[in-house]
Order: sequence, then structure tokens, then C-alpha cells
Amino acid sequence: MYNFLVTAKDDSWSLPAYEYERDRFGEYTAPALKERFKNLTARAIEELKSYPALFAYEGEKKDVRIGYLRRIKERARSILIEYDFEPNIPAIPFAKIEHLKSRLDIENWEMNRTHWAVKDEDLFEILQSSGLIDDTFQNSAGHLGRVEEMRFKDTLNKHCV
Repeated sequence: MYNFLVTAKDDSWSLPAYEYERDRFGEYTAPALKERFKNLTARAIEELKSYPALFAYEGEKKDVRIGYLRRIKERARSILIEYDFEPNIPAIPFAKIEHLKSRLDIENWEMNRTHWAVKDEDLFEILQSSGLIDDTFQNSAGHLGRVEEMRFKDTLNKHCV
């Protein structure tokens, strides 16, 4: 799974935080997932933070970035997020993911609306199989995921053997 974050505000992803209107959260998300995350409990927040995120701008001209949500704070009418970009993945021109929209579950017209969706697709596997990222994001067991977690798990496994 991954978080798909789209904004119309120029240079928003160059700031350390972003605020979505509450009703924009869950748009273009499968009904079961929308229901699962509609109440942002501590557990739901931690789960959302465990998924990688694809940060995009409305339209299909600006680069996208890959990163992680570090903080999610629900407010009366909005949701504030703080995030970091994955330093080992440079910005990706949208033209390079255009042909992956179906695999990434990005619907027609979805790039024309500011929103935060949760997608039930493996972002790293899709990007790796398309040659957009290397196998740095694949651990020795063949699983794709957050590099820092894989390093931690590998270190932990070595100490437990």
C-alpha cells in the first residue's frame, strides 16, 4: 500500500508540512480502505505512516517525489502532515510514471484534484519493475519496503540468530 498525495499549490512539497481539508482525505480510495482509515485513531495513523508516499502536483507536468509521512495531526476541519522525502530516490518526472497510472491505481482525472488517497498497490515493486528505482529497496528476502526498516530488521535478525 501507499499514500498518494496530490496538491495544486505550487512548491507545497518544498515546505516541511502540508494541510489537507478533512473531506479531501480518502478521495479516490477504494471503499474498504476509506472505511478502514476514516477514523484517524493512533493505530490508523501509525499504519498510514508505515506506507511509502507518492507526492505529486495537480496536472501531469511536475516531478513526483517518494517519501514517508512522519506526523499526522487531525484538526477540526483539516489534517496536517509532516513528511520527509526518500533521499536515495531523486525526483521523478511525471512523464516516467504516466504509463504506470493504471498499475498505481491512479484514476482518470485524479491528477486534477487536490486530495490524499490510500492505494492498495506496492509502490516500490511497481517503480522497481519499471526501472525507476533500483533494488536498494529490496531486502535479502526479496521484500520491498522502507530501507530504514529493512536495515533495522536485518540488524535485529543477525543479533537473534
